[in-house]
Amino acid sequence: LNSSLICNSEIMFQILSEHEENRTILYKFFKINSSGEVNLIQNYSTKRIVSYIEKKEGNYRLLCLAKDMYSNNKFDDRAILNFNVEKYKKIFIENFTTNVNSPQLSDTEIVIKVQAIGGNELLYRYIIEGEYSEDSGYIRFSSYVWKSKCQGEYKISVFVKDKSYDGEYEAYDSMNFVIDDKSSDPVNIDDFT
Repeated sequence: LNSSLICNSEIMFQILSEHEENRTILYKFFKINSSGEVNLIQNYSTKRIVSYIEKKEGNYRLLCLAKDMYSNNKFDDRAILNFNVEKYKKIFIENFTTNVNSPQLSDTEIVIKVQAIGGNELLYRYIIEGEYSEDSGYIRFSSYVWKSKCQGEYKISVFVKDKSYDGEYEAYDSMNFVIDDKSSDPVNIDDFT
């Protein structure tokens, strides 16, 4: 069982049982959702592996009944497995960088880049806080161009979420950046030896 189960992907379960080699064991599988609704996935069969595609996110249980083929009982043993199916893979920010290093001069265009994984359709929000603030709102682009306007210390933050997510964000990162003022004094060489 994979710990990260995602909607619309194949989920596979395998039951292991101890029994004599010459006995034929039958397995029956049921899926139970959090509301208690029960669905038969596989009727009694010698197949120890069952797979299906779950279309809804949520908490589930898989019930396996096992019995000897010649047993008069409804089942000889049973096992229950709890599992969770998520809408999409969890979002992680792998990399958050700028195309230039800090510090930079004012009026420099700084490209902020984010590499994130997970989700279905990612949205990005860039917030710059400091001498002046800038907020991109949620956009579809994994990069953002910031034109630094005045000197100071800034905090650059990125928020990432899936388009279907109702909350503020699912992943976050930030960095500090320094902007220096352009010097109006020309550079003079005093000596060259």
